[in-house]
Amino acid sequence: IDLLEGKTDKIIRELKAEMQEASKNMDYENAAYIRDKIVAIGNVSERQKVSNMGENDIDVIGIAKNDTEVCIEMFFVRRSKMIGRDHFFFKGLQDEEKSEIISSFIKQYYIGKMDIPNKIFLQEEIEDEYAIKEMLKETFNKNVELKIPRKGEKLRFVELAINNAKLTLDNKVNSKETILIELKDKLKLEKLPKQIESFDISNLHGNFIVAGMCTAIDGAINKKLSKRFKIKTVFAQDDPKCMEEVVSRRLKHSIDGDKSFRKFSRHNFCRWRNNSNKSNKKCS
Repeated sequence: IDLLEGKTDKIIRELKAEMQEASKNMDYENAAYIRDKIVAIGNVSERQKVSNMGENDIDVIGIAKNDTEVCIEMFFVRRSKMIGRDHFFFKGLQDEEKSEIISSFIKQYYIGKMDIPNKIFLQEEIEDEYAIKEMLKETFNKNVELKIPRKGEKLRFVELAINNAKLTLDNKVNSKETILIELKDKLKLEKLPKQIESFDISNLHGNFIVAGMCTAIDGAINKKLSKRFKIKTVFAQDDPKCMEEVVSRRLKHSIDGDKSFRKFSRHNFCRWRNNSNKSNKKCS
């Protein structure tokens, strides 16, 4: 924990005492092992240092948006060392101003936190800066400065957070596309599977049988399209028959024009029906 928090000086002091004790007892093999550990921790500590920052404890916030999502990237610097980073995704905020998103994020993120920095670096000014500073002061009994760096290493650090947010957002989109392309190839599909519905059967010792339907659109789960079915024609634990019932009922909902389900094209439904009939399976 001390290492992750950047408290390497304390660790090295303790290890040096252990090394000297081992050497005094002529346990040279253990002393050499501890010496190598001290060197390794020193190397990690050196890489963690943020050059020319002149700041001890800071959080750096960067934000990026695309047409569907917002990504906030955070860097954590403690005792002038970079100890970690994190990112957060938000949907439905792409039309909001970045300053408004950052303001709302700060209010929610720091409530309940044990560790808060002396300064928070932002990429642009926020309207309710004074109210946020007062809130943080009241909550943590310390003054927290909100800064917008204009030049030098501090500005470069904010730009790095912004670029990381953009990359994280791009990678998320690209990873979905890559998975869909691989799935298309594996299943030998003509087009990318834009809509994927998966089903699972659940029961309690053969009773209270239900099916769950989960829907992914363009590789992302859409919770609003989730459905639950009570199995009506199967009265014992028989997953294949339950699956036959629920998939047939789901397809019939679309054909009958049930607006709570996404529609399939008539062409795709007829192709499924023909394939089902060829394999002597029932088709509703």
